[in-house]
Amino acid sequence: MEDTAEHEKTESSSEEKKELLKDILANIQVDIEADSDNRKEMLDDLKFCTLDQWPAELRASRENDPNGARPCLTVDLTNQYITQVVNDMRQNKPGIKMRPDSDDADVETAKVHQGLTRHIEDKSSATIAYENAGELAVKTGRGYFRLTTEYLDGTFDQEPRIAPIVDALSTYLGPHIMPDGSDAKRGTIMTQVPISEFKRLFPKAKS
Repeated sequence: MEDTAEHEKTESSSEEKKELLKDILANIQVDIEADSDNRKEMLDDLKFCTLDQWPAELRASRENDPNGARPCLTVDLTNQYITQVVNDMRQNKPGIKMRPDSDDADVETAKVHQGLTRHIEDKSSATIAYENAGELAVKTGRGYFRLTTEYLDGTFDQEPRIAPIVDALSTYLGPHIMPDGSDAKRGTIMTQVPISEFKRLFPKAKS
């Protein structure tokens, strides 16, 4: 009887995982389609920052002109302002600030939480995450970092960590009204993995 119950439990868990995966795939497809126009503009912004400002077909037509190659001049008029804003952020480093905000809260408790938060930021090298998100926001209009956890050495205890998201285009937020996405009900981070690494991590996965 115990083996039968355990088998049924395993099957139930497997079905739940399949349904969860199906929901995730359906949601991410909706989010990708809803945000496609914005992402094209973000990609154009990134190319513009790296001085890739000529449309590919126009550049090709000029470089392959039958009468001789014609120059494609690019004058950088944006990066000086990007650098100015980013450097201002680096000089005035952002950070999490705890404040008592209810009748049950008090200043001393907020100070304790502030100390814990600073410890997490120090352990996470959170400045890197903040600066990366800020620079991407300046260049493309969006920048992200994430809150995750990390096992402490030699224990099963976990501690919060603030980690950078290097590629803003890897992050998809669900439907939201607020411009900063703070009211989004879901978020997805997509990571590209080499096939060989994927097979090593998930040997039972079906291709």
